[in-house]
Amino acid sequence: MSRGARQARRFLFKRFPYYLIYRERDGMVEVVAVMHARRHPGYWRHR
Repeated sequence: MSRGARQARRFLFKRFPYYLIYRERDGMVEVVAVMHARRHPGYWRHR
């Protein structure tokens, strides 16, 4: 797992089966990926 992937956090939407993968950098929030929670987990890590 890369350094950036370790620092990434995920947020699960309550109404929809999607995760928002994000990380905080320099006082800002950077969105890394929006992924379906039930399909191909982990696919965003290699992008």
